[in-house]
Amino acid sequence: MKAVFIDHHDPQRLPAETSETCASNDAAGYPCNNIDLESFMPLLALGASETEEVNDIWGWTDAATGSKYALIGMTFGTAFVDISVPTAPVYLGELPTHGAFGSNWRDVKTYNDHAFIVSKAKGHGIQVFDLTQLRGLTGTRIFDVTDLDNPTLAGQYTSSEAAIDHNQYVKGDYSYQANYRAGLRILDISDVANGNLSEVGYFDVWPADNNAEFNGAWSNYPYFDSGVVIISGIEQGLFVVRPNLGGDNGVTQVESWWTVHRSASTPTVPMGGRPRGTRRQPPTGQQPLALRPPTQAGKQR
Repeated sequence: MKAVFIDHHDPQRLPAETSETCASNDAAGYPCNNIDLESFMPLLALGASETEEVNDIWGWTDAATGSKYALIGMTFGTAFVDISVPTAPVYLGELPTHGAFGSNWRDVKTYNDHAFIVSKAKGHGIQVFDLTQLRGLTGTRIFDVTDLDNPTLAGQYTSSEAAIDHNQYVKGDYSYQANYRAGLRILDISDVANGNLSEVGYFDVWPADNNAEFNGAWSNYPYFDSGVVIISGIEQGLFVVRPNLGGDNGVTQVESWWTVHRSASTPTVPMGGRPRGTRRQPPTGQQPLALRPPTQAGKQR
């Protein structure tokens, strides 16, 4: 243990790497021989803090879906990464350590679809994590509740995206899901009785990626008789879209995107036919509504 502390170096800030073949004993700057690099995720991409390091590692294959995961011990928890596509790993999240103390020593093993995690952190003991919960990040489960005393699992839809499923609403033969970084996803549920769903349209409000993070589309509302659907983007604003589900490709197109333009002094709203930067005057004798500008850090609660 003492030798480890003597050999300790600060965490390295390295760039992510994509697939590289080992050629002339080199793959993306890493010396190699007969071993190719599929991908590399740096510490920050694993959700690590500036001072956090990784230690033990183990793997798990979901027998039900075939998905493959890396379980990575860290100073203050255990990270989970979907490596089903080795060249495009997806960070899913972290199980925080038990207790208030971190440790550079953590050990992870799996048995019967559960992860068993121990650590030398004070008061840690053993953590047991149900790995099938990782499916919930990318899938929709279908339950038959005809018998309310005995609901049964009728099927499961697994998206090709890693984004987290959130609020969903059913209208007719479609389920409208707000899936955070994957945006609005529309599923055809006409064969739900047989446990079958299929994606027929989407509108992505977070174009950068579809990672399992809590950004992008929080919710949606599909019940207007006009056919438009409204989406709330956490960092973006209001999207108004119109699904074209009668077409061949099920593409969703934008009707409009309205965002309140704020300033430290006078908020301006591009609506109502007034020039941008002007305000509708209140009736005589009535004081205008005072809008409190948000803090620089974000929303006020």
